[in-house]
Amino acid sequence: MSAHHVKLPVCPNCQTDLSAGENFCPTCGQPNHDVNVTFGHVVEETLEGVFHFDSKVWLTFKELLFRPGKLTVDFLDGRRARFVPPIRLYVFISLVFFFLLGQEVNRQDARPERQPERPERRAEHRADSTTRVLQPKNLGEAVGIVRDSLKKFEAEEREVVIKLGDTDSLSGLGPADLENKPLMERLASADDAYIDSLIRARGGKPDFWQRLALRQTARVNTRQEALRDKLIKNVSLGMFVLMPLFALLLKLFYRRQRPLYVQHLMFSINLHSFFFLFFSFLILLELVLPASREVAPAIPMLILWAYWVLALSRFSGQTIKKSLWKGSLLFAGYTGILVLFSVGVVLLSLIFF
Repeated sequence: MSAHHVKLPVCPNCQTDLSAGENFCPTCGQPNHDVNVTFGHVVEETLEGVFHFDSKVWLTFKELLFRPGKLTVDFLDGRRARFVPPIRLYVFISLVFFFLLGQEVNRQDARPERQPERPERRAEHRADSTTRVLQPKNLGEAVGIVRDSLKKFEAEEREVVIKLGDTDSLSGLGPADLENKPLMERLASADDAYIDSLIRARGGKPDFWQRLALRQTARVNTRQEALRDKLIKNVSLGMFVLMPLFALLLKLFYRRQRPLYVQHLMFSINLHSFFFLFFSFLILLELVLPASREVAPAIPMLILWAYWVLALSRFSGQTIKKSLWKGSLLFAGYTGILVLFSVGVVLLSLIFF
């Protein structure tokens, strides 16, 4: 990219003498061109340095999408200059995927839903009652209204405590309490003393787990968007643990064909890159063509399964027939790891939310 710029006789970075026509410094590798460049060139150079969006990207995508396992085999055989390195490829694709996933979840939540009519009627009834009652004719009646309001507030507070005492759930919150938004907001940010008072009101002895259950239930109820963002973030970070685990499982099945663990790790990274790229495509397809939501889930799963088997066959050098039964066992093991991983991420997200 720097060949068409004015060349310098000395490298500005390390002061090495440069011969005419040299595009890069032989000592430090810095591009040899005039430092006074246009803003457009700075933007182009920045994008290239961050994403390396050149012919390598499109060639890498082509190999990844349409030649299962070929990208890994070429990398392991030393044919690497034409392609984006596996880790850099995975980081870019995963960033795009989790961004699209977050946008899709937000879009789903933004869809209008029918609200239950009963709470609305209760609210309207309260508003009408308040309008009718708050019309005192004299000072004595106004004082009486204030006194009755205070008594009603105290009765409602006692009712909340009674409800907490009657429920048998772990968190101590029943369905009616979960609809009580002021109570949920109070519990979500309450200190231990307030939560302990509620636990004692139900005849229990406060401990760490009861406090945690009460507080986290209220936070989940009132901060669902923040919890969703937390889950997506934890899943994206957890994938850096899941991929090495899958590579270890892969090594158990193909240790004779590929004896080195790093070989299986490269395959795992490229395979997950394809999965994220494929699901990113499905999200974009649903955004452009809403009718694609009606497509049977079995079709994408068949595509993923076919890719899985073909990639394993090319990576291991074994036949499709052998890769079918080995791939089935491997898929079962991976599914077990994935279930444990998902449960762990959800639990950790709920505990530390």
